[in-house]
Amino acid sequence: MNLDRGLSSDDAQRRLKEYGYNEVPEKKVNPLLKLAKKFWGVTPWMLELTVGMELALGKVIEACVIFGLLSFNAAVSYTRRRRRTARSPS
Repeated sequence: MNLDRGLSSDDAQRRLKEYGYNEVPEKKVNPLLKLAKKFWGVTPWMLELTVGMELALGKVIEACVIFGLLSFNAAVSYTRRRRRTARSPS
């Protein structure tokens, strides 16, 4: 390699074969999996446990309200994250 002229074509080809392209492959994640992850964590677990306890006590309306709020929060968080990543420069 010459610092003034750079790599020769042969060196460039050899390095391309040896190391590959200088790129990081983008990981595609299923959008439904991203949404499901919004229900994973300490706070969602507490609310999910509360929904189960309310159902066990026969309080269906309260369980539906809590589940509705949990789902609404997950949906808002998911859409905000998608908008933020869609606007970020690539």
